[in-house]
Amino acid sequence: MTDELLKIAAYYHGSPQKLDRIKSQQAKGLGEFQNQKAVFTTETLDHAKLYALAKGLKGKTTFSVSPSHGIVVVGDHLLPEKGYVYRLQGRKVVRGKNEVALLGRGYKPRETIEVLRSEIEPQVRRVKDREALLALLKGKI
Repeated sequence: MTDELLKIAAYYHGSPQKLDRIKSQQAKGLGEFQNQKAVFTTETLDHAKLYALAKGLKGKTTFSVSPSHGIVVVGDHLLPEKGYVYRLQGRKVVRGKNEVALLGRGYKPRETIEVLRSEIEPQVRRVKDREALLALLKGKI
């Protein structure tokens, strides 16, 4: 994992919650990158829109978000009616494969964009179980 000091750039954070400030939180994921305290963002608005709604499934079912597969959901759980994307600016970042971690205590959004389920639903793929989700992500189906 390499820290980079970059020019101020726009990054996007998707959330099902309406927020005034995005706080760094300790993540629980796979590998070192996904287990640091940061605000996790994407570099594209479209990718963040997927997270804005998919995160509403947390604790309800297994799901995956990726730029190439959209949202893959186990079962027939509905996405929330709406979510939000926050445009943030950060200087101290750590780049992952599909995400950027903004380091620091938190960020005030420069812009808030509302995302509706109807806008994202065409990018949702439903599978019957976790094994099917993993097979899809590995390119086996």
